Amino acid sequence: RLLRDVCIGYGATLEGVSVLSNGTVGDFSRIGIDVKAYDFVTAEHALVDNGSLIERCFIGERCIFDRGYTASDSLFFANSHCENGEAVSIFAGPYTVSHHKSSLLIAGMFSFFNAGSGTNQSNHLFKCGAVHQAVHRRGCKFASGAYVMSPAIEGVYTMIMGRHTHHHDTSVFPFSYLLEQEGRSALLPGANLSSYGTVRDIEKWRQRDKRSAGRDLINFETWNPFVGNALAAGLDALRTLYDSNPDAQSFIYNSVHIKLTGLRRGIQRYEQALAATLGDLLARGGDGYDGRGAWIDAAGLYLARSCMEELLDAIEQGAVTTPEALTERLRAFAEHYDDYARSWALDILARRLGHTPDAAEIERAVVEGKAAQQELQRLAEADRAFDCSFDMAVGYGLDAATDDERRADFRAVRGLE
Repeated sequence: RLLRDVCIGYGATLEGVSVLSNGTVGDFSRIGIDVKAYDFVTAEHALVDNGSLIERCFIGERCIFDRGYTASDSLFFANSHCENGEAVSIFAGPYTVSHHKSSLLIAGMFSFFNAGSGTNQSNHLFKCGAVHQAVHRRGCKFASGAYVMSPAIEGVYTMIMGRHTHHHDTSVFPFSYLLEQEGRSALLPGANLSSYGTVRDIEKWRQRDKRSAGRDLINFETWNPFVGNALAAGLDALRTLYDSNPDAQSFIYNSVHIKLTGLRRGIQRYEQALAATLGDLLARGGDGYDGRGAWIDAAGLYLARSCMEELLDAIEQGAVTTPEALTERLRAFAEHYDDYARSWALDILARRLGHTPDAAEIERAVVEGKAAQQELQRLAEADRAFDCSFDMAVGYGLDAATDDERRADFRAVRGLE
């Protein structure tokens, strides 16, 4: 057993570790049985246990690494939970989750991510070596057995199913399904907007936030300018595709196939979601802040790109020189998020109207936004109702003599009234 060059924080517990070399154990962290960690940092309340192997990694606040998880050359931020599988050279934003032995995360960016069993990516094409990367934006999920060949990128809240080898770019299509059909990548734009699973994911992330230090600035808002810009871009892309060939039954966009029925439904869903976004953001916040234009998702924090560029300029010019000063600038933006977001929404509304909106037009947008949110919620509840319907009772009530008994067992197990 070896401890060498390790800074151990206040209240930390080391029990049965094998090797800790050149690392920092954060306050109240726990490093457990047979763990091997080299060149590492764990933040507060992290758990690394049961034979996990960590090399050249940062493990964020309240992260859990268990059951022999292996990670190298990677960053994991708050509330990530990884067991059994492997990660190599990844940037894992908050709530990156991987639980299965057969899952590999490699050479990519992940955030609020869930890896199904057998999740896999590859980052080399045997030409220039392992030089390719992929970006799986906030809320993406890989179904069991999903595979992506890098480079590739998906829009936020995309469900990926099947194998994808054509280097797709669906970044302007949030809330989508990316499927494999007849060896091709097929996209259902906006299909995830009517999925109750998306609603449940967004709700559970906030509920599962166990941080106490809270240095990571995480924004859990569903309707926000970053997603709103993607919705607007997705609307434009779908309309342009249709206008290019109104008689077509299918279209190709950045290596993915979109059927006409999916395109039409995507336009409808994106219009609803954009209205919901504008209404939600116009209903709060104040004046005096400029959040117009592009936004970014900085590993969990939504902020205007112009503000990030100002911060980078301040760092380069020597105006921001310490981590504390950097955090203060980011925290100041987070505290005024509503104000910046309202400025963005006013600008988008003005563009859609063709003039500066008056108070009545702003109020109308707020009302229409609430109606759009309610309609999307209704669709999600319908999806939930189907998942709770008797059609999904296959395998319940194995000893039941009648359908009524099987239905009773199904409802009891599922906790349905």
